[in-house]
Amino acid sequence: MTAFTLIASRVGGHSRTTQVTWTVDVAPIFASRCATCHTKNGFAPMPLQTFEEVRSWTKGIREEVLAGRMPPWPGDRGFGDFSNDASLSATETELIVAWADGGAPLGPPIASRRNQPAPLADERVLRLHLPAIEVSGGSTERFELSPAIDDDRWITAWTFEPDARALVEEATVLVAPDAPLGSWTPLETTIAFPGGVAQRLVPRSHVTVDVRYRKSAVPQTDASALILYLGPRPARELRHRSVACGTVEFDRPVDVLAVQPRAAGGESIEVVARNRDGEVEPLSVVSRYEPEYPVTFRLRRAAHLPAGGRVDVSSSSRECSANLDYVER
Repeated sequence: MTAFTLIASRVGGHSRTTQVTWTVDVAPIFASRCATCHTKNGFAPMPLQTFEEVRSWTKGIREEVLAGRMPPWPGDRGFGDFSNDASLSATETELIVAWADGGAPLGPPIASRRNQPAPLADERVLRLHLPAIEVSGGSTERFELSPAIDDDRWITAWTFEPDARALVEEATVLVAPDAPLGSWTPLETTIAFPGGVAQRLVPRSHVTVDVRYRKSAVPQTDASALILYLGPRPARELRHRSVACGTVEFDRPVDVLAVQPRAAGGESIEVVARNRDGEVEPLSVVSRYEPEYPVTFRLRRAAHLPAGGRVDVSSSSRECSANLDYVER
């Protein structure tokens, strides 16, 4: 039985005028899955935040979610479990399709509620503003920032706040020449490291932010900001390793937390972990890499590698690499 048949058969069980409504069932899905891109003047071509906005696109939305094209998630199904997986679950897809097939009813009023992240305990916020520049897109601009700190600090979470949201495709952050903090895309919100893990930020260090802009017919002014959440000294320090096509071996036990694969557009890329007994655990599998979605795959459960364990990076072309986030055990 195909996925489409399964969804269609379940949808048939819903009343065409009741059961699935915008306020009760569908609005929370759009708020959590779509709002990061589909906001006013956002990265996506249209906002999808209100009932009226979504209802006018019902037919197209139904087609996109059934095809699995929206929300975009480049990873192949069935390989890995990721905390930042943006794709819809089977239940979420069923609810959206049932709502569209049932005439897209509004539903009863619901008390206003805001989706806000839980407060980060024992932390303070360091906001670093990028200089305002005029951009027309199609380029990557580098910004050098100097945090005003006088002793070691520890980054437990971070995010990027784009000003020209429709133009910013990616922001890559380095806190030292050999310490890439990571990459932000419009699919991301706040990027929090696992409990007890943090990135060191030393005094007089330079924070480098590379912002990639997509092309625009009309120049815009961008004055984005990098926000760092600082906390206490962690139990384990976040470490990084960049791997070109090939294999890297670890000489001590590590836990791999995240991987960001890179490949030529349209090519496949696989990143797998191998222990000394030959057991394989996929870290990310992408059949068709799309440079416009350079997602970091954040593992819900760390991949444990003993001393002598390896990570293999392979692609259908020679142009491939992967950035690994890990901690030593």
